[in-house]
Amino acid sequence: MRTNNPLTSKQEFIMMINWINVRWVNNPIYVQKNIKLYYDDFKFFSPDTNWEAINNLYDKGSKFAPTPSEWRKACMNIYESMGGHYENRDIKGKLEAGEEEERYTLKVYLREHGFDSFRHAVYMHLQKQQKQGRLMPYQEDNDYQAPWSEAKEWFRFQIGDENDV
Repeated sequence: MRTNNPLTSKQEFIMMINWINVRWVNNPIYVQKNIKLYYDDFKFFSPDTNWEAINNLYDKGSKFAPTPSEWRKACMNIYESMGGHYENRDIKGKLEAGEEEERYTLKVYLREHGFDSFRHAVYMHLQKQQKQGRLMPYQEDNDYQAPWSEAKEWFRFQIGDENDV
């Protein structure tokens, strides 16, 4: 598993943390000041291993975000069950020299789904949850019925301690 070069980039790791923070908003663990510390624990797992572990933990339906040790244990379980397969192959999405196609990134996903920002995607998700009556109790004080063109003036959510997105 250990190589000299990280398999998960810092940008991808931050995207994983943002994904966790959007789904478990009452989360004191994955705040801005801790991201550098946690990156060192996960950078030598492939992005596929990290994402699979996070999704498996999310699918368990826990009320609180997994601790870094729970996440790392899930990564180790995947790594061991795959015999290191994910970590021993090329990084997912890596383009060979001269290839013209675009990597499937968050920007590409947002553009394909008609969102102009991550904030827009989060708002539309909350709007859908409200229509379905599936908002969490701490979200019910807000009204997400306004169209995005109006809501983008006031809608904010917190990622970590200080980064208002």
